[in-house]
Amino acid sequence: MFLMPSEVLLAKCDPALADSELLTQLEAEVHAASLEVNPALQLLAGERVTTMPRLSLEDSLAFAVEAEQLLDRLACIDREALETQDWVTAAVLEHQLQLSVDFAPFHDLRFDVTPYSLGLLASSVLPAALLTAPLQTSEDVTTYLGLLDEIGRYFETLDRNLLRQMEREIYMPRPALPAARALLGSLQGQVPALITVAPERLEALDTTQRERLVNGTTTRLDGRISPALASLASRFDAAYEEAAPEALGLGQYPNGADYYRFLVRRDTSLSLTPEEIHARGLELVDALAERKAVLRKQLGHEGDAASFHAALRADPRFYDETPEAVAERYNRYVRAIEPRISEQFSRTPSAPFEVLRADPAAEAGITFGYYQPPATPGAVGRYRFNGSTLEQRPSLWAGALIYHEGVPGHHFQIALAQESETLSAYRKGLFVGAFAEGWANFASTLAWEMGLLDDPWDEYGWLLFDSFSSARLVVDTGLNHLGWSFDRAAEYLRQHTMASEAEIQTELVRYGSALPAQALGYKLGEQHVLNLRNQVRDHEGADWDPRRFHDRVLSYGMLPLPVLSAAVKRAHGVP
Repeated sequence: MFLMPSEVLLAKCDPALADSELLTQLEAEVHAASLEVNPALQLLAGERVTTMPRLSLEDSLAFAVEAEQLLDRLACIDREALETQDWVTAAVLEHQLQLSVDFAPFHDLRFDVTPYSLGLLASSVLPAALLTAPLQTSEDVTTYLGLLDEIGRYFETLDRNLLRQMEREIYMPRPALPAARALLGSLQGQVPALITVAPERLEALDTTQRERLVNGTTTRLDGRISPALASLASRFDAAYEEAAPEALGLGQYPNGADYYRFLVRRDTSLSLTPEEIHARGLELVDALAERKAVLRKQLGHEGDAASFHAALRADPRFYDETPEAVAERYNRYVRAIEPRISEQFSRTPSAPFEVLRADPAAEAGITFGYYQPPATPGAVGRYRFNGSTLEQRPSLWAGALIYHEGVPGHHFQIALAQESETLSAYRKGLFVGAFAEGWANFASTLAWEMGLLDDPWDEYGWLLFDSFSSARLVVDTGLNHLGWSFDRAAEYLRQHTMASEAEIQTELVRYGSALPAQALGYKLGEQHVLNLRNQVRDHEGADWDPRRFHDRVLSYGMLPLPVLSAAVKRAHGVP
């Protein structure tokens, strides 16, 4: 962290402000700055979307300078004088601001034209921002046209970033190109359709404002947005593919090893080395392999894992023929846990939960699906599943997956934070990947402990789901740190999971290009929450109440894992 000499630092501190007042001021500034550049955060806060992400090199450098200045001011606060929630906020601010400082040198190593960044923004943020924008007044027209300018700037920034990478001979790996091309091809048709306002939405506007909106939309679409998308799509031509590396992984790029270590720290919030994570993954996968072998025998199979998995892949019981059937399968598990939620939670979200297919345009680049938070507090939270190529998607682990994504996983975690009356706006909008995915994995484990997955087929599915999370520790570090080839990583997943070839392709591209280190948070976060629970349970003994623990963990919003542990132990009196 950037630290001033103590006497200079003290001169910068405002003695007129109490520690809690300075913290409130800093938190408000950071939240306002985050809200200004994050449209997903604007949606989560129930605000109208007016901006797109700022992803230029200049932005990254500016964010780093601002973060250093805020860290200087944060250092003026006596943390020990703060109440628990304020102490947590100060720790979170320090963690997040330091990440902004540390990211700047790695700006050119980030790949943004992927289904997990550009694709999710286009399939979730843009429709919500454009199709629900009010168009009643001249101010509404101005705001809408301003958003179109932002969309144009965003696509132009992606194009400039790609050119800058090419000038530095940094190319997206060849296995990632098909998904990028498919995504951009889809967006060239999708974005104009989203932007063009349907006639019935113009009825409240007078003739002058209606013409201003229609003409302004056409001008921006034809003059800026479509050309930027076309230019971006043209970059991934034959010459780009020829220059692109065949291998996945950050280690092959200049400064890539350091960037990966930064991402491990950012996405796990833990002080673990890639070597430590790889070794932990190997140990976990081997232990799960032994448990699966025992269960296979109990199910009457005398062969090895490969022959058992081949039999499962050929069994029609584990496939759904339509997206509607997929949704119903998930919903059966949700209905099974709902009557028993009060055993583990005393607070539940008021926001309903439902299962819905993902936008087909985004399905080519995602493996299973994703949780879509309520657009506004109290609205519906959804699990958007991949409904394509169902003949390649066995449903054996559907129960484990939906408990991760929905109830009591991401839906409880995110909706409860949104509905909280004690969390600040900044804390409600905070995203920490290892907490998000770690809690969701823990929620799936909790459902298994409750006996909701005790059918032997469900149990085997849960072990496969667990194997998948654990194998990610091995494969992600293998690709990005140890120089594993695509084939070696793919063979490891074939050996230890039941992922299809299509799923293996999208997963490896995700680890080795789109989101390096992000997948580490699932298992590492789950283990962290489990270990924390066990410590609290052992400390409380006969006074242990799981509802109190679960409610408390979710009461803080998303936190870096060390901050979560410190806050929970402090609250439960655990030394």
